[in-house]
Amino acid sequence: MQLQKFDSTNLDSRRRKYISKVIISRTGFFRLAKSFCMAAKLKKGSRIAMLQDKNEPRNWYISVDPENGLTLRDGRNGGLCFNSIDLRDKIINSVGETLPNVSYAIATVPEKINGMELYTIITANNRKKIK
Repeated sequence: MQLQKFDSTNLDSRRRKYISKVIISRTGFFRLAKSFCMAAKLKKGSRIAMLQDKNEPRNWYISVDPENGLTLRDGRNGGLCFNSIDLRDKIINSVGETLPNVSYAIATVPEKINGMELYTIITANNRKKIK
């Protein structure tokens, strides 16, 4: 008999990276889930920027930007939030979304892209309609 073992050392862990979410309301209110904030070591007063891939406009990322980023404040359930109607419109228009409020999966493990640590927002999959 020849057994093959499957565990955390030899299985693809990508699915576990996308366990958090960002909620974007029609009023430009962004809420980052607690699990993402903990993974990215964000707290009240931290600053983030959102980046868009010019070649693939549907691709959006979050980076920590202590100098020029959007300032985070306390949100519900231990998460953090900020407001930007302009950013909301840019994201919604780039992905062709028609719902007024959306929720996207977000990576809790950063990728190195162009020398920056970026957290991927999975815009290809709107998680659900938010009422």
